[in-house]
Amino acid sequence: MNAILPVADVAVRPMHMADVPDGLRMINRPGVDLAIWKRPVSATPDLPAGWARLEAVQYEAPLKAVDAALIDRLGAAGRALARDVAALARVFAEVAGVSRVAVRLEALEGDACRRWHVDYKRLRLLCTYAGPGTVWCERDAAGAVIAVGRQRRLSVGIYKGLLYPGGPSGRLLHRSPRIAAAGRRRLILCIDEAD
Repeated sequence: MNAILPVADVAVRPMHMADVPDGLRMINRPGVDLAIWKRPVSATPDLPAGWARLEAVQYEAPLKAVDAALIDRLGAAGRALARDVAALARVFAEVAGVSRVAVRLEALEGDACRRWHVDYKRLRLLCTYAGPGTVWCERDAAGAVIAVGRQRRLSVGIYKGLLYPGGPSGRLLHRSPRIAAAGRRRLILCIDEAD
């Protein structure tokens, strides 16, 4: 379940961008609803051939087993991707203070999550490996959209959700990019806390 929240009137910008992974910790500050690590495009792991036809890979695992569980599904050709996913799972777990994660790696060709929303989670990590990234919008205190942006490919975003203690500010919403009409595909990673 997702929702659109009333907007809190706070002076802090709801989005923080950083050039280093440690900048993702800003998500735990009041008023910050999105922290983005601008990873360089040179960080791209080799994607397995046929990634666009990849069936959704979804599982829960302790941190030490994240890459092994993914290699079981992707095979040896997906080893570099599995190592990258495991590294991002460790970053997420450190920021979120958890030891088990829920991982979803999925090739999409349709317009998933078309509406602006906040996730029914505490924190969520999103990273697009191929195709256009997640779209976000910032609202002012009256709820009017004042900025729209896109999380670029390979950047890592941690979004504050409805279950975060004290909740998000409601000033930042996100949605999936519209790709179906253009016949585009995305390879998207989503990491949450394990239930």
